[in-house]
Amino acid sequence: TIRELIENCVSNGTPFDAELQIITGKGRRVWVRALGEAVRDPSGAIVQVQGAFQDIDLQKQTELRARTMAGRLATTLESISDAFFLLDHDWNFVFVNGRAAQTLGSGRDDLVGKNVWQEFPQILGTVAEQSYRSAVAEQQTKSFEWFYPPSEAWFEFHVYPTDEGLGVYFQDITQKRKAADQLLLLQTAVSHLNDSVLITEAAPLDESGLKIVFVNDAFERQTGYQRDEVRGKSPRMLQGPETERAELDRIRAALQKGEPVRAELINYTKAGVAYWVEFEIVPIADAQGGLAHFVAVERDITERKRAEEKILQLNAELEERVQQRTAQLESANKELEAFSYSVSHDLRSPLNTINGFGQMLLSRHADQLDDKGKHCLSRIRAGTRQMGDLIDGLLSLAKLSRDPLQLERVDLSGIARRIEQECREQEPERQVHVQVQDGLLVRGDAVLLSVVLQNLLGNAWKYSARLEAARIEVGSQAAADGRTVYFVRDNGAGFDM
Repeated sequence: TIRELIENCVSNGTPFDAELQIITGKGRRVWVRALGEAVRDPSGAIVQVQGAFQDIDLQKQTELRARTMAGRLATTLESISDAFFLLDHDWNFVFVNGRAAQTLGSGRDDLVGKNVWQEFPQILGTVAEQSYRSAVAEQQTKSFEWFYPPSEAWFEFHVYPTDEGLGVYFQDITQKRKAADQLLLLQTAVSHLNDSVLITEAAPLDESGLKIVFVNDAFERQTGYQRDEVRGKSPRMLQGPETERAELDRIRAALQKGEPVRAELINYTKAGVAYWVEFEIVPIADAQGGLAHFVAVERDITERKRAEEKILQLNAELEERVQQRTAQLESANKELEAFSYSVSHDLRSPLNTINGFGQMLLSRHADQLDDKGKHCLSRIRAGTRQMGDLIDGLLSLAKLSRDPLQLERVDLSGIARRIEQECREQEPERQVHVQVQDGLLVRGDAVLLSVVLQNLLGNAWKYSARLEAARIEVGSQAAADGRTVYFVRDNGAGFDM
């Protein structure tokens, strides 16, 4: 206290210069500066104390406010998410917050008072040094991005000149740059897609329609609209008189539920040209799970639609032609049936006559005929019976378009051998090697299969007549699809395949 200072000066002659608070006569507490020293007589004895009081209350209040503000500023700079440090005019660290010390990899006490160029020589010659020096020289704020090798990270810097030197804010933007690079890559990829991409806001889904926020290059090529012409407007600007209203209602109902939807519509270009588009719209959620945007990926299917219409037209024409051909075929079948019945009637009568007279000759005049005569009559009667079977086959063939086949178990081997025998009896002088595979049993129409084999074997016999060693083979083999194929093969004249 002031009393102690004075008593000590009286007792020991100790001078004093102190700042302290006193209470005035009016009871006001003020700050004063007390100065005093001892006065001695010629013998050196202390005879009095002289001094003075200086009112420094305003000065102390100012200093207190300054310290308070400095403390608050330091607290603020410590609490911010950015790294921050202050440099004086000699480029020495004056203040370093915790985030800056952590980022720079040094303690604050190790940095304060040290020169920035000496502590971090890797800054020299970089954009960081240039920006620091130009900010001080020009007294202007500088902002820049810089890759800091020791941290292997990108930082964004904001440099502010101050009366005392330079203030530097910086933050790690490595992830931000990676995200920006990925976004740029995505935008580049989307912009170069052949399909149109259109992004709208998710709300409000009212009569005015959703607002477009993004379109890619393909959209511009497809519609003729530029980005600036459609941004902020509704996709309804692409619709026209031929756009199907029912399909639009279905799309709207799906979007109101936040569901994806696929559709095909007629849209119109800026020039008013209609085109078909196939698109899928999917909802995109925000970070909180709410509906943020709708993304539509569209593809021009005009050529496909035209092809489909052409196919439908061709199908209709084909169906009409089939109906015409069917009518012609039915008419031809009727004519064939009438012809077959006519042939049957006209041929059966003389055949029956031949067969009847042959039977009469055999029964009444057999004793007048030798064995060869009897054989000839038997062959005549067998020929008439075969001719009757052929007539029955023709009648069956005429009825194929209306009547089902008479399916039964048929021995192709037996039919082939019978036809072979008939051919040999007609031309006994020929030497033909005929090989018929055993066990050719099939399910089919016996009469019609007989007609088939009669024609095939008859042709094989006929067109191999000029060969001295003719060969005819009847058999079967497995096809590539597993089915059984039956064949008649010969070494005769054949066909030019």
